[in-house]
Amino acid sequence: MVIKSFSAPTVAAALKKIREELGGDAVVLRTKVCSGKEVSLTGQRFEVTACIDEQELSKHRASRKNKPFVKETSVMKIEKAVDPKPENNKEIKDFAGLEKTLNRILSAHRSPDLFTNLPTEVKPVFLNLIDSDVPVEIAHRMARRTLDSADTGSNIEQVALSVVHDEIGRITSANISIEPGMKIAFVGPSGGGKTSVMGKAAAQLCTKYGRKIKLLSLDQMKIAAYEEIGAYADLLDLQAGFCRQLQDNRDNDSVCLIDTPAIGCTERRQKKLAEELMSVAPDIVFFVFSVCNRSHDLIDSINMFENFSPTCLVASHLDETDRWGGITAMAEYLNIPVSYVTDSPGGIGELRVPDAAAIARRLLKLEVSVHAE
Repeated sequence: MVIKSFSAPTVAAALKKIREELGGDAVVLRTKVCSGKEVSLTGQRFEVTACIDEQELSKHRASRKNKPFVKETSVMKIEKAVDPKPENNKEIKDFAGLEKTLNRILSAHRSPDLFTNLPTEVKPVFLNLIDSDVPVEIAHRMARRTLDSADTGSNIEQVALSVVHDEIGRITSANISIEPGMKIAFVGPSGGGKTSVMGKAAAQLCTKYGRKIKLLSLDQMKIAAYEEIGAYADLLDLQAGFCRQLQDNRDNDSVCLIDTPAIGCTERRQKKLAEELMSVAPDIVFFVFSVCNRSHDLIDSINMFENFSPTCLVASHLDETDRWGGITAMAEYLNIPVSYVTDSPGGIGELRVPDAAAIARRLLKLEVSVHAE
């Protein structure tokens, strides 16, 4: 067994390092906030410890060696571009716009005719939505609705804002009632923020609504799973345990919040987790996903997510990207509402009801006065 720690300014960045060096089968053991000398000059850092079987690590390294070698000529170009001389300013601007151009091409490659068939006046609306990672089919529908809703002399930008606001309002819902005796599960892929969202929910239910809370876990795969929910339990003075204790010590006065292991890619792991979750019979299943995951990746995994019968969505990591198109992708393709949004994991911020107007402005690249809202 190989155990290694990685540090980065965000948990998501540390997880990316883990995937690159150890591979996608690595298991996270512990996440902590660095302190003292471990903190960089730029601010807070996080340390994530993961482990992987030596054979799986060997396979991962072998697969990386088999990838074709690419000369790192682009690095030299970037270094030259930071020269403050006036003649290099154009290179800097061109490079800054490169990611946006590539994103539009990648997002629209499945249906290029959708762009060419749009009238000129709504193409900027379509392109801004595409750049915000809204799936191309949804972006095209919003652009067409904008065109149909606009009168002669209308401000297209304001019409588009109204249309997108209406679309976001349709896929968001705050009608969640959490009562004593309910069992609420949190499911989702690795790195999406399930445990952190559960901790935030526990804190708000305790402090704002005076609910009696129990923290439980179905995760017997990750070594530090109980330690993680135990930290929230100690902080909030709550009871914590594994889900098998739920049947042995049933308490109708408590709300049971249930953490689960990451949804794996193998059918066997998915089936096992689905059966365990079914045996608990939760009243609400929150599917937690990160908006840092691109929409096309989320859509490709929809069949895997559907097996767990999620009832509501929670979008996390809103502070780590301006591209929130994954919100529309998950709500549209799973056909369930987004009930809460939140920022990075690790206890930062709280769960918030989605603000349709703020999300619409973000998707259309319009100025947003208050963050994510």
